[in-house]
Amino acid sequence: MNHANEKANSICRAAGEKRAERNLNDVGIRFINANISPCSANSSKQNSYIGALEYELTLRGHMIDREVSVPVYYKGKLVARQRLDMVVDDRVIVECKATERLPACAGAQLIGYLRATRFQVGVLLHFGPNPKFYRFVDSRK
Repeated sequence: MNHANEKANSICRAAGEKRAERNLNDVGIRFINANISPCSANSSKQNSYIGALEYELTLRGHMIDREVSVPVYYKGKLVARQRLDMVVDDRVIVECKATERLPACAGAQLIGYLRATRFQVGVLLHFGPNPKFYRFVDSRK
């Protein structure tokens, strides 16, 4: 297990979220085991990768919702809606990026989604030349 994974796991444990940790590990491990390997990653292929990931996770028994629209409130007023790429097992937000380099704002985007929703756990998947995933936990919930 690499250092980032160890750190994410310790955050989950410290927050007392064993269940969230299991879901998070499951999605990450199943993503890696799904062998979805982009040949030439770019945003025009993102939907193809998300579709392949949805198929692989469904084969492994997960429930998948794609393009989930969630409300955004400001001072109690609905001001916008955000679109989540994928929600796995009604517990984990999965945000996907298919770019050569992962945008610096990608992690902040997922953290914003976690704070604006009831979800506590998120996974950022980067379908770049060397696919990686990053785990996020909103420990304030």
